[in-house]
Amino acid sequence: MTKVRFFVRDKLLCGIESRGHSGYASEGKDIVCSAVTTVISMTECYMNDVCGLKTSVELNNDEPRVSVKLEGGTDAEKQSCHKFLQAAKAILEEIAREYSLWLRVSVVSEDCGKKNL
Repeated sequence: MTKVRFFVRDKLLCGIESRGHSGYASEGKDIVCSAVTTVISMTECYMNDVCGLKTSVELNNDEPRVSVKLEGGTDAEKQSCHKFLQAAKAILEEIAREYSLWLRVSVVSEDCGKKNL
């Protein structure tokens, strides 16, 4: 099962983390894994490449685990990040409703300034 966590700081979404393989299908045919990977990749691209925000990205292929989090930022940058993460969360929650055996989405209050999510 893939577990996706969204992180909240000061009532704003500020990061996302995905852990585990969904196990829905074999590698290369796993639509659940593909959907999660796409959402995480778009989040990283939006935050770093489109907005130029200061983020930390951690990738661990051995676990597997990937996380993207906002590091500081202005109020406007935090709001922009929050809105994009709201959209990512809505998409993943919809997928999780249909594929609940393979994907779980949660929101946790945690300081996104911590070194490890």
